[in-house]
Formats: sequence, structure tokens, C-alpha cells
Amino acid sequence: MRTRIRVPKQLNLRTIMPRPREFNEFDVIDAAISYFGANNFLDASMRKLALRADVSCGSLYNAFGDKRSLFRSALVQSVERSFRPTIESEQAQLSPFRKIERFFAEAVDTCAHPTRNDAKLLLKAGFQTANLDMECCAIVSETIDAIEKYLTDCVSAGQLEGEIIRTQPSSDLGSLLLTNLLSLIILFRLRPERRHLEEVVRPTLHQLRTIKIG
Repeated sequence: MRTRIRVPKQLNLRTIMPRPREFNEFDVIDAAISYFGANNFLDASMRKLALRADVSCGSLYNAFGDKRSLFRSALVQSVERSFRPTIESEQAQLSPFRKIERFFAEAVDTCAHPTRNDAKLLLKAGFQTANLDMECCAIVSETIDAIEKYLTDCVSAGQLEGEIIRTQPSSDLGSLLLTNLLSLIILFRLRPERRHLEEVVRPTLHQLRTIKIG
């Protein structure tokens, strides 16, 4: 069971930035992921980002074009580094329920850990689509769809194995899990403590189980 996220070819990071620059562009992308993950897109400033990345503002514009282009590059990399490895890996040693459990454990770690910005940017972008261009919206939409498919597939497999309830369709439970995931980023803004995130996830996962899984 593998779910793939399609990133448009023209948005590949290496094709976005084909020419050598006076700085390491991947270091700038790291800084951009961190900066955009902590600030709303409309409030973000290229000048402040340049200071954080320790490059001149002119060099930033020359390399990436504008704020939207840089945000798009950062978003592509955030997908590549965060959710893609999880949902495309086989994890054959785990049962379907354990895959869901592990997915949410990693999501809680991501929200609660101050330096894990990759997934935070993607989740935050999901609540800012009205301010993003069509390409960024497509990346967010396709990634969210892929995550929902992964969770739904895990539920379906778990139902077949008898470890996840069958009283609800797998698609409904997959949507429930996705909603739970997206709620974490909102809750963390209001109550930034790990235990609050775990309190949201724990009852949802408990509702899925039909038996005690050892």
C-alpha cells in the first residue's frame, strides 16, 4: 500500500534554481521553511527573511524572484521532507492501526518540537490558501488528499484484519482522522503543550479499535 504525492515537475527545487549563487540556496530554503512556518504569508517580509538567512535582500530576489516563488520552493521542500517519506514508505512490519498510531505520534512530535518546521509549513499553508497562488494551492491540496488516502487505506486494511471498527465506512473514518490531524496545528497555537495534543489524538484512536492490540 503506497500513496504518492505528485509534485509538479516545474516545481522541483533543482529546476526552480538552476544557476549557482553566492550562497547556499538550500540553507536559504531551510531558513524560509522556518520563517514561513512561524509567520502568516501576508505578514512575511523578504527583508526579515534575508536577515534570518544572512544574505542580502537583493540576492534573495535575484535567486528566487519574489516572495511567492520563494514560498513555493519552501513548500515543495516541506512536502519532500515531512509527509512524503511517511506515507510512501511500506512499513510492512506495522499493522494498519499501528501505522495510523505512528503517523499521529509523528504529527504530535512535529507540532510540539520547536525545530521541526517542515510539516508545520504544510499544515499552516492549508489554512492560508486564499492568500496563495494556484500552484501552491495545488501542492497543498494534492498533499492533503494523499494524506487522507493513506489514512483511509490504513483504516480499510485494519477493518479487513479486524483491528479497526467496521461500523463506519473507511472513507468516513479517514476523513475523521484528517480532521483530527488538521486540528492539531490550530490547538497548538492556542495551547502549545504536548499533552493537549495527545489528549486530542488519544480518544480518536481509541474509537477506531475493536480489540486490544498487543
